[in-house]
Amino acid sequence: MIKFIFILFLSMLTFYSCASSTRFPGRHSDDSTSGERESRYEDNREVNNYDDVLESRVGVASYYSDKYEGRATSNGEIFSQDKLTAAHPAYSFGTIVRVKNLINRKTVVVRINDRLLNPNGRIIDLSKKAAEELDMIKSGIAKVQVDVLKWGNSK
Repeated sequence: MIKFIFILFLSMLTFYSCASSTRFPGRHSDDSTSGERESRYEDNREVNNYDDVLESRVGVASYYSDKYEGRATSNGEIFSQDKLTAAHPAYSFGTIVRVKNLINRKTVVVRINDRLLNPNGRIIDLSKKAAEELDMIKSGIAKVQVDVLKWGNSK
């Protein structure tokens, strides 16, 4: 009975956290630190220096359509196809992951800043820039390995 209640509680918690994270048109955030964090990861690629993989999963990746350009992500940032960001169903915002295309072995490092609300079998949804680096634009999806390099600190 306790096991059933625990599973029910976890299911409700998962549903509630996903249901409250929606994509909506919004305005630019005044948080200047998020821009600094983005440029540090995207320009310098310092996260490539991480040796330890904290978690690894294999699955299917897709990428965002252009209709989300300029809209607010689940963490409040404005989405741009030109940034190395991604949506994930569960990882904390700010989590840094390396995504490897298992067909051509190309990799890209992205930061999780959005929720993947309707996964449809996918484990990550990438920005167009990240998808281009993985050479998956033509196919639209790719079998990938997602390695967590650094956990984010916000849900």
